[in-house]
Amino acid sequence: MHTKTGSRDGARGGPGAGTAAIEVVVVGASAGGPPALEKILIDLGAPLAVPIVIAQHMPATFTRSFAGRLDRSLPMRVREAAHLEALRPGVVYIAPGDSDLGIERRGGELRAVRRHPPAGSAGSLHGPSIDHLFASAGAATRGRLVAVLLTGMGNDGAAAMVHLALAGAHTIAQDHSTCAIFGMPRAAIEAGGAREVLPLPAIAARLHDLSA
Repeated sequence: MHTKTGSRDGARGGPGAGTAAIEVVVVGASAGGPPALEKILIDLGAPLAVPIVIAQHMPATFTRSFAGRLDRSLPMRVREAAHLEALRPGVVYIAPGDSDLGIERRGGELRAVRRHPPAGSAGSLHGPSIDHLFASAGAATRGRLVAVLLTGMGNDGAAAMVHLALAGAHTIAQDHSTCAIFGMPRAAIEAGGAREVLPLPAIAARLHDLSA
């Protein structure tokens, strides 16, 4: 059995505590995303010193079971994000499939904020929205974050990554050779939103470097 090192009980200590220059890592993925995400989290080996928040295009019934499976198999705490909960270092949060997930700073802490997208919106069709997660995280941290865009069809996340890169955030796109579907990373790269393009096996080590 693994000993979890992420906080389960909302212990004191804000996100990004310590000497980390960044406050949060945000990750977006769609088709082909679950195995790519699992690969990154396994490769991390140990939790980061900041929270990780993930928007994976997936129905609500699957996001909770996905979080539960990862939580049972990994040394870090993985959970489906609850509305207004504080984001804790070392914990991985999965956006619920029935709502878009954003990040806001409230009372000096970064918190997860759920919203139900309007019927017929892009978020409701291909949700949870990666653009919304990335944009809200950028606003809440003033660019003190790392954004990672993984395999998937379409362009969700690309527009927000451009704004993040322009604001000085560190942005990473998965490379073509390791993507199941190169659509979303390609859109971000072609728009100028990716400051780095990395193969999947290199991403975990880079996250450790950037959050140390």
